[in-house]
Amino acid sequence: MPPRRQPGGGGERGRRASRAGVRGRGRAVARRVSAARVLPVGDAALTLELGRHLDPAINARVRAIDLALRAAPFPGLLEAVPAYSSLLAVYDPARCSFAEARAALERVLDAAIRPAAPGRAHVLPTVYGGEHGPDLAEVARRCGLSEDDVIARHTAGEYTAFFVGFLPGFAYLGELDAALDTPRRATPRPRVRAGSVAIAGRQTGVYPFASPGGWNLIGRTGEVLFEATSERPALIEPGDRVRFARTGALPPRASSASPSPASNPVVEILDGGLLTTVQDAGRRGHRRLG
Repeated sequence: MPPRRQPGGGGERGRRASRAGVRGRGRAVARRVSAARVLPVGDAALTLELGRHLDPAINARVRAIDLALRAAPFPGLLEAVPAYSSLLAVYDPARCSFAEARAALERVLDAAIRPAAPGRAHVLPTVYGGEHGPDLAEVARRCGLSEDDVIARHTAGEYTAFFVGFLPGFAYLGELDAALDTPRRATPRPRVRAGSVAIAGRQTGVYPFASPGGWNLIGRTGEVLFEATSERPALIEPGDRVRFARTGALPPRASSASPSPASNPVVEILDGGLLTTVQDAGRRGHRRLG
């Protein structure tokens, strides 16, 4: 899978400053982004980089370009994957050269693109503190707030899913109240429970599976964030809106009514070396879900 993080150099530099656009809710905007770059990622993908830092306005532009490409893909485009301030475009090199793919993306940059409509709205019931949020007290101490203040500020916001990554279904949500800006833990935990609600910097998120993690755990939800066998595997997709609602008890985590295909063995490993791996052909169209 082509890397989501972009290299530091190369590509086009010093693109022309942005053209005046048409502003207004729901109206198409034509604007060439200053310092946009198109960079190769291997021989079958490229990344369109609109910035180097987290900016909600740039992220909204990335999602609008993603929507435009999905609605009218250029010949050879296989899938597009939005990130904070860049978009990965995977293409078939047998049908499209890098130069052709780059030209197609530059045309999109110059086109009048309608802003992406707000995504689906989600409310995640969350139990805060205690065994479910072991870092809540430390976060409160760092921020100079009470635990109740931290919870109140966290539940007051409506967060946009900037993109989905790290794990399938892990949505990077922001922006968090500036008063809750907290660095990652100095030492990540080797295992974070599924459904853990966490914060780091100006972002918040929910761990969809048990996994290692370095964010500050302040609560836990019983919602299932990723179900591989569902028609829409990720509960939260790029552009969706998320709110957290304080609750006093954690309900049982829901599960799929049908067994996972992974429960049906299809391959038996008789002898594997130290570096042996088993890989499938990937799931085209699902990179955007983490």
